[in-house]
Amino acid sequence: MKLIFALMQAVEALTVEESPPPPCKRPSVETTNIMSDLTTAVEWTRRHMTRFQGRVSLPTIIYMTEVEKEDALRTLRTSDDLEAKDPFLFIFTQQEDMEVFLQDCADQQDLEVHAMFDGEL
Repeated sequence: MKLIFALMQAVEALTVEESPPPPCKRPSVETTNIMSDLTTAVEWTRRHMTRFQGRVSLPTIIYMTEVEKEDALRTLRTSDDLEAKDPFLFIFTQQEDMEVFLQDCADQQDLEVHAMFDGEL
C-alpha cells in the first residue's frame, strides 16, 4: 500500500505543470535612448577633458544602483519638475566648456543631453 501511495505521489509530481516564468521587463525605447545617449556623452567627456578649462561634474545617475537608475528614469518620464533632470545633468564651471560640450554632443552627434553652468561648483 505504501508503495502504491509513493508511486502515486511520484507520478503526481511529474505531471504538475510549472507556471511559465514571468515576462522580462524590457526597458522602453525612450529609456534605452536616454541611457545610451548619456553613456556616449559621458565617454566623449572623459576622452576630451583636456578641452575644458574648468571642472565638469558627470551625471550622478552613472554612480547609481540599477534600482536607483530605474527610479530616476521613471521620475524623468512622469514628472514635469525640473529637479527630475538633476541625475542626468552634466555640470560645468565654465560656460564656454558647456558650449563646447553641447556643440559636439547635442548638435553634432544629436545626443539628448542635459547640461548646466554653475560657476560656483
